Amino acid sequence: MAEVQQRVALYHRPYHAQLKQLLDAAHACFGVFYHLSCHSMNAVNGAALAAPAPGRAAATAAARSGAGLPRADIVLGDRDGTTCAPDFTAFVRDQLLRCGYNVKLNDPFKGVELVRAYADPAAGRHSLQLEVNKRLYLRPGTLDKSLGFETLQAHLMQLIDALHALHALHAQFTPALRQD
Repeated sequence: MAEVQQRVALYHRPYHAQLKQLLDAAHACFGVFYHLSCHSMNAVNGAALAAPAPGRAAATAAARSGAGLPRADIVLGDRDGTTCAPDFTAFVRDQLLRCGYNVKLNDPFKGVELVRAYADPAAGRHSLQLEVNKRLYLRPGTLDKSLGFETLQAHLMQLIDALHALHALHAQFTPALRQD
């Protein structure tokens, strides 16, 4: 128990405090933010998963269904449309589809507490989870980069560039978001 409390104090709380500060600063500067929370997922649905953490029962149950079946390349989680504007989710999905990825929405992962905690789409606070399949960038059973790592990295940078261009275009037609 002492180790868990130490980890919460040394890592969890400072991480969330810093993330909140960065997101609040972006929102204050631009009037909107788009937060992408990237995670890794196993290549296939697990058969026997450990007991879920509080609040994770639904995600764990979803991951158990279809045990052994391959997962999509990328799963976008917007907690059933509650953590970001549907247009943002669609834009990200479409960009990833153009790169040739198999993309699913909220299946089997809807988005964790991290996206819920900082999201308020009506106030311009958009948060979307990206679960990336490890088979795209890691050698099986290792933490070594596979040949696909650089391709995935390039595609994710293209996504960031597309989001930046979208924001720049939006800012051009939305005077309140312009930086002087």
